[in-house]
Amino acid sequence: MARPNPRYGSGVFRRRIGVHVEDARVTVELEDGNHGFRLRLHHDADAVTAVEADPIRHPFGTCAEAVRPLAQFVGARLAEG
Repeated sequence: MARPNPRYGSGVFRRRIGVHVEDARVTVELEDGNHGFRLRLHHDADAVTAVEADPIRHPFGTCAEAVRPLAQFVGARLAEG
């Protein structure tokens, strides 16, 4: 039986999140020690027209499935009013 690591929780966790805004697209990148994801959200200045996601690096097969629910944002308005 494996013993718990007494130093667990005392280390450093690093995560990089980048946001790049262009005319009709916003690209978001997330990267940490285990994951690498890229999301591109396309819009027409009023609503989301498309969502593309690239699971670049992930430790489990289920991680790549995390991008599927993002499709529900297509058609969402960018601002209320």
